[in-house]
Amino acid sequence: MALGTVFVLELDSDDKGYNATITQNIVSNLKKNGIYVRPLGNVIYLLASPITTFSECNFQLEILFQILSLKK
Repeated sequence: MALGTVFVLELDSDDKGYNATITQNIVSNLKKNGIYVRPLGNVIYLLASPITTFSECNFQLEILFQILSLKK
């Protein structure tokens, strides 16, 4: 059994499910910032272990929100 935290973000897209490509640029930009996520179609999953600090979680979410605000 594993413990941790999951943050899930579903992006509004015409394409739904595994064939959606809306997350590709977001995931690429997150990787450039050292943040690795699990994309599944139009959904992005951020996973944190039990030892991930609160400040590290906040940092990852701030980077994600910055990238999303640049998309507008």
